[in-house]
Amino acid sequence: MSKHIPISILTPSKGMGHHIPGLIKNIDAQIGPYDEVILYFDGERPTNSLREFLGRYPYVRIIIGKINVGPAAGRNLLAKEAINPILRFQDADDLLAPFSLDQARSILGALENWQILVGGQLMYRNKVLHRVSLHNAEKRKQMLKALPEYNPLVVNLCYFNAACFKEVGGFDENIRFEEDWDLWLRYHKLYGDDAFTFTDRLLGIYNTYRQDDPHKLHIQPHIRSASREYIAKKHNVTPKDP
Repeated sequence: MSKHIPISILTPSKGMGHHIPGLIKNIDAQIGPYDEVILYFDGERPTNSLREFLGRYPYVRIIIGKINVGPAAGRNLLAKEAINPILRFQDADDLLAPFSLDQARSILGALENWQILVGGQLMYRNKVLHRVSLHNAEKRKQMLKALPEYNPLVVNLCYFNAACFKEVGGFDENIRFEEDWDLWLRYHKLYGDDAFTFTDRLLGIYNTYRQDDPHKLHIQPHIRSASREYIAKKHNVTPKDP
């Protein structure tokens, strides 16, 4: 695989338009010549000022959805639109770590067969910055062992082989919460432990909201419960709080 392989950065947005300029500036600092960014506005339209801002970046494409389809369907739609062999699902309110795209290119350019690249992340929680990574074999073993009990990863930690993502079937659109957990379980079922290639290099910056953030989108308890019940029956697992 060429070390110059291009990447598609895929961002669904529902009520997150205010975060997008910061994300695009973050991406612009490291974008490659053949990379692309696709934004999906889920049942809403970007403001005129946001459209004007995005028009300055020729590698950005916009898709406007007429109805609210949810994050899983939005990500699947973006994956179908992507033209590059590496996919990066990037939430609008999170960021790429510095040099993340080139780090991924450097690692994946040396690999023949891979499905998901999992990297380290910086996480803002309670106004404190934490580094989270699966930097040793024991941590990785614990993560794989924990898959049947809880969701051990976030999408923003990962780069996806586009062909393998299609083979797995993408995100389950019946799930409105922890749809990524269902995805990890299906990858593991199809590819085993080899589904995940690990690096301790920082690939993402993940934001957990402060209590006073007016844009916080709370997951309603009945949605959380219904999703976990669905995943439990589908995969014969027993969800637990980590």
